[in-house]
Amino acid sequence: MSSGSGEEMGKDQTTAEAATGAASASPEAGPQPPYDEDFNPFSEKDKEKILHEEGCKEEAEGWKFVNSSQYTEVWRKADTSKPVHLVKGYLQFPGIPPNVVADLIHNSERRKEWDTFFDVIEVVEEHKNFRVMYWLSKLPLTISDRDVVQFIRREYDESTNTTYFLYRNATHPNYPERRGIVRAETILSGVIVRPDPEDPGSTKLSLMLQTDMKGWIPHMIVNTIAARSPKQWRDSLANFYTNVYSKELEKQRSSGDGAQGKEEDGQGQAEAGAEKQE
Repeated sequence: MSSGSGEEMGKDQTTAEAATGAASASPEAGPQPPYDEDFNPFSEKDKEKILHEEGCKEEAEGWKFVNSSQYTEVWRKADTSKPVHLVKGYLQFPGIPPNVVADLIHNSERRKEWDTFFDVIEVVEEHKNFRVMYWLSKLPLTISDRDVVQFIRREYDESTNTTYFLYRNATHPNYPERRGIVRAETILSGVIVRPDPEDPGSTKLSLMLQTDMKGWIPHMIVNTIAARSPKQWRDSLANFYTNVYSKELEKQRSSGDGAQGKEEDGQGQAEAGAEKQE
């Protein structure tokens, strides 16, 4: 497909979606607020599925190797029940502790600083077992913007220092579909954050991603973009840690050391003064 034909398709897509508010039917409404205190949109089977897919590289189960780089390895699997592939990434973060990686993923304010794919990141509701999030991505003029509402659950296993994130589609009355923005759909996805067995101060992360972008974008293009996203996502987080987060930590340590030094100097001066008075 030439760039010209792609632009024309994008213009046609934008016109059609603007007229209807969305290019395809929205996902069926799931559980709606107010949620019961013990409500959990995820089951233990959801976590088991993510763990199973993480540990499987067998072609017999449909997984195919896509690409690799210094710190990433990407696989994909066709899902006959869904229009888009399940994409899996094995990511490495040398020198970045797993608790920091997990916090940079989960902290919505920090996420806004490094996740360049999304222009709007909002916590809609926070609950004991999950949170509801809204995400908006502004795309080039020839393609309609995309947004999505998600249930997200974070679990921590202290015995292995492992953090699990589960994601699935949600709807919310305060975030209805809007004209000119296509509502994407999150099929069950997940992130697993672990210490590197060879270096506990470094992180190994597994990412399972399956999102239907909806609209008029050919699924072949969606699958290609999805296969590239783990590396881009990993590099954005790692670069933010190196260029911003680690420098903030160093500054805090320096300030703390300076304050402690001043306190000790002050103590010494006070003791010297007391000795003189004696």
